[in-house]
Amino acid sequence: MRLEDQLKDMILEKYKSVRAFTMALDMPYSTIDSMLKRGIDGASVVTVLKVCMALDIDIEGLLNGKIVPKVPIQKADALANLSDQDLLIASAYHMASDDDKAVVDAALRKYYDCVTGIKEDSEKMA
Repeated sequence: MRLEDQLKDMILEKYKSVRAFTMALDMPYSTIDSMLKRGIDGASVVTVLKVCMALDIDIEGLLNGKIVPKVPIQKADALANLSDQDLLIASAYHMASDDDKAVVDAALRKYYDCVTGIKEDSEKMA
């Protein structure tokens, strides 16, 4: 599904109509209609920013061709404690294919089971 079609679906889900969405943003209907029909690449930066803010989606994700929910402030604070390496790994995981994510998930589950199994065994001995 095209990115613009996904945006339209989000708009209709949240605002019930494109017209209601444009009224909430105080923007001309034709501006949003044009963006949805011709693509976000031709839309102004201000238009894209307003759309992202109204739909609570990340502008960087949108510009990379994906609809990504905006990170809430609490999560952003938690991310501040991550190292550059942690953020790099998380970013690589985010961009990975579903098959690659499944491989990583399985490896992490196996690692977690090993670590928690060792921890539980040592707690039983104490």
